[in-house]
Amino acid sequence: MIQILLELSDRLAQDPGVRDPAAVHFWTGTALVARGLAEKRNDEALENYAEAILQRPDFADAYVSRGVALADLKRFQGAVSHCRHRALCR
Repeated sequence: MIQILLELSDRLAQDPGVRDPAAVHFWTGTALVARGLAEKRNDEALENYAEAILQRPDFADAYVSRGVALADLKRFQGAVSHCRHRALCR
């Protein structure tokens, strides 16, 4: 599954027709979190989620996914804050 997510994010990043660069960062972050379970790459995933949120502030799934990655790093206050913000996006 991790490989599939990485391939998806790579293809999106290389596709000139992609109109939503925030989606590229979201899927890259998701792949890195999945990989991070074994390799601890959550910091890199957090950067991708932050970029997705910066590019599209109403991207609710990016907020919750960033919250999950923060929780995995035991940064619970930030995790709760991001999950709360997701609820406000909907």
